[in-house]
Amino acid sequence: VSPPAVQTLMAAAFGRPLSGSDLVVVSPTLAFAIVPGDFSGSPPDQMWRFDFTRGVPQKLLDASASFVLGGLVFDPVAQRVFLGDADAQAPKLHVFDVSAWPPAELSSFASDPAAGLLPRALGLY
Repeated sequence: VSPPAVQTLMAAAFGRPLSGSDLVVVSPTLAFAIVPGDFSGSPPDQMWRFDFTRGVPQKLLDASASFVLGGLVFDPVAQRVFLGDADAQAPKLHVFDVSAWPPAELSSFASDPAAGLLPRALGLY
C-alpha cells in the first residue's frame, strides 16, 4: 500500500484559519471545512467546500453567529454531509447532497431548543 498523497491549501484562500476539528474528506479531491468566527461575533462561522480539481474554495453558508457551527460529518453510503447549527433562536441540522456536482444543500432539520439539545457534535452509527 502506497502512502496517501498530501496537497497543501493555504488558509488565506478561506479568508481566515480553518477549524482544527471540523473537516470532512468526501473524496480524494473534495472536502468541507468550518471557518470559525470571531469572539466579537463578527464575522460569523462559515462552511466552505474545496475541490482540488476545480479551483479555489467556495463558501457555502454563513452562520448567524460565531461558534455555532460544528459536528461536520460525512455519510459515504447516503453521500450526505451533515452540519450542526447551534443557533440559539433557530437551531438546525444542515444536510448537503454530495452525490453530484455541485454539492447542494437539501432541506434542513429543525432541532428543539426547549429540550436544550443544540446540535454541536454529530456522529454516525
